[in-house]
Amino acid sequence: MSDAIWNHRHSDGRSREDDLDEVIARCGRQQHGTVARRQLLALGFGADAIDYRLKRRRLHVVHAGVYAVGHEALSRQGRWMAAVLAGGHGAGLSFRSAGALWEVRPTSASKIEVTTPRGQHPRPGIQFHRASLPGDEVTVDEGIPVTTVARTLFDLAAVLTPRQLERAINEAEVRRLWDQLSLLDLLRRYPRRPGSRTVRAVLGAREAGATITRSELEVRFLELVDRARLPQPRTNKVVEGFEVDAVWPEARIAVELDARSTHATIAAFERDRERDRILLAAGWRTVRVTWRQLEFAPGPPGGRPSETARRGYAGGVSRLTDPWTLGGARIANRVVLAPLAGIGNWFVRLQAKRFGAGLVVSEMVSSFGLAYGNERTIREFLRIHPDEHPVSIQLFGHDPAVMREAAAMTAAAGADLIDLNMGCPVRKVCRTGAGAALLADPERAVALARAARDGSGLPVTVKLRPGREPADRSGLVLARRLVEDAGVDGIAFHPRHVSQQHGGAPDYVLARELAETLPVPVIVSGGLSSEERVRRAFAESGAAAVMLARGSLGNPWRFGRLLGMYRGQPSRAEVADELAWVIACAEDHLGVARADRYLRKFYPWYADSMGLTRRQREALVSAPTTVHARAALASVARGERVLAA
Repeated sequence: MSDAIWNHRHSDGRSREDDLDEVIARCGRQQHGTVARRQLLALGFGADAIDYRLKRRRLHVVHAGVYAVGHEALSRQGRWMAAVLAGGHGAGLSFRSAGALWEVRPTSASKIEVTTPRGQHPRPGIQFHRASLPGDEVTVDEGIPVTTVARTLFDLAAVLTPRQLERAINEAEVRRLWDQLSLLDLLRRYPRRPGSRTVRAVLGAREAGATITRSELEVRFLELVDRARLPQPRTNKVVEGFEVDAVWPEARIAVELDARSTHATIAAFERDRERDRILLAAGWRTVRVTWRQLEFAPGPPGGRPSETARRGYAGGVSRLTDPWTLGGARIANRVVLAPLAGIGNWFVRLQAKRFGAGLVVSEMVSSFGLAYGNERTIREFLRIHPDEHPVSIQLFGHDPAVMREAAAMTAAAGADLIDLNMGCPVRKVCRTGAGAALLADPERAVALARAARDGSGLPVTVKLRPGREPADRSGLVLARRLVEDAGVDGIAFHPRHVSQQHGGAPDYVLARELAETLPVPVIVSGGLSSEERVRRAFAESGAAAVMLARGSLGNPWRFGRLLGMYRGQPSRAEVADELAWVIACAEDHLGVARADRYLRKFYPWYADSMGLTRRQREALVSAPTTVHARAALASVARGERVLAA
């Protein structure tokens, strides 16, 4: 890899520490959170400046002369990149590691394999292969120098059986990653290289037709169907004018087997979404199955993929009242209280539990506020009532070390789960590098999730949006990385882009795509302002659960109606009693003076639930103190009109 791309200097000669650190951070973001010492020297950093940052833990040694920027936790791509940087100029990911990057082979090797043109001292965790890579045998994928698909397959031929090589070739073909001529070119270039005999035999068998006749992805899927003891689907059938890979007509289920190239372009992605909408409107449920799910999921009968297939054929979960598990925590039903900034304290959560919510999530809590020992933050935001379990505390922040400490404090406070906010669109949050800003910084996002998991020992979920702008899929990509590289236990998904804030129609088809490609539960939120919309979102998204936010404010009876625990609308007296309970809890939690101010946003919600006219609600919604609010409530219950204070 050429060091020329690092010839960057500030044109105005600035030398402040934060400017220099930003230069390093920018370099790290281009290389999955890693940077080489030689690259820093090329940037103009002296040895003392590098050593200073190592001592201050702004850089962390991964290999000799290779550093992680800002934190030690690297994603799989980051570890691959670090190994390539350790190989020096001209090095590239190769053999089994390259096969894993191209997704033609799973990787079970304990060491990352790198081909480099010069000899290298042994490095822990790296296996170097010494060879010069011609320009047409190395490329860059996901920002990582890697051997081309053809060269990768040729290298793998020396370490795989013919059957394994055949399957790898077939996977590359399914993904349209190679053509046979390129592999033949390498065979002519290296006729006596280790593995050439295997390549020759496999290509000869393919030419003669003595190989598998359907894509390996389809074969794997049909094997999964057998293990799940399901009826065999019909394959490659036309449904509503579209050819689908497999179909169960009786169950109205269409299956799409997604290869790496399925959504290679925005146009292809939009076509698939339009097809899914048409099939959904015609009464078909589209299930997407990826090669990664079939290749890496456990295989014995009764394992998770077989169970997933059985549930998918059965139409998935059809009732909000069904119990489920999230990171090992048993949840009684599939209706969840969303994190509500500035609102979701202990008594709001307890209220949702009283009316039936299976899981409640706290308002957004600053990891810095906890880790820096802010007394009010700790006292108020980590207060958990014994009757609100299971409860998840949502944290936000941008520093993995701080997040680790805050997560440990959250676990000590009695939380059952931790949720990380990576979707908040509010500018003051994003400006700190937290919230939705993390969509553009996946390395930091993965490091934060790892830190929360390691610091707390609790199940960790992440709340995300699809991306920053329409057609941006960075949130979906990040969701997969958080599951694969950070081990998060679930994704809460708000299918509106950051630019939409809370307006516009949520894309539940997009939520379904995510739910059907992740091996962990997806919880859908957004647009759930009525019971009808909640049930529609649950059905259309295929999510494991629904997350009610502002649609439940002043209306906790919505939880009960969705779960069959309450029928009809509450009387004015019931609503008044409930608001009186909220007022008492707020005074206990905040003190009377602060409760006077805090509750002013609550009063309009409850006035709506009571169906008050503009004149009837005036005294309540303008109440300056809780004393005035109680007087207004008493008058409403008696049917009297009270003048505003």
